[in-house]
Amino acid sequence: MTSLPTSPRVRSPLPAALARPGLVSFWDFQEPAGTPRIAQGPHAYALLERDGPVELIADGVFGPGSARFGDGPWLCAPRADCPALNLHGPAAQMTVVAWIKRDPTPPDLAWSCQAVAGMWNEHGRRQYCLFL
Repeated sequence: MTSLPTSPRVRSPLPAALARPGLVSFWDFQEPAGTPRIAQGPHAYALLERDGPVELIADGVFGPGSARFGDGPWLCAPRADCPALNLHGPAAQMTVVAWIKRDPTPPDLAWSCQAVAGMWNEHGRRQYCLFL
């Protein structure tokens, strides 16, 4: 299990993020590879690794670390396990925010689209997603 050093000189914006009105879930990605990523805030939903481990690296915004995604591994929360993220109705609104440090893209993938966060389903169900 990897743990990262903390620096008393770094002031985290985490308290302000957790104080946002209407917050559903907030993932800071401080957990080591091989463990679920548990959200903070009103709904502690778990993101589970798929297709391999998602590495923890020492380069964070909301703590000393962050998740590093390579080719293949990704995180998911089954739709049935996160009902507060299943927004619907004529007045449904939401904001998805992500801090991303993207590695340089090889020329042959320069226009590739990458899903960052969302509730996605390929079977005609309600969905939303933040793409790069």
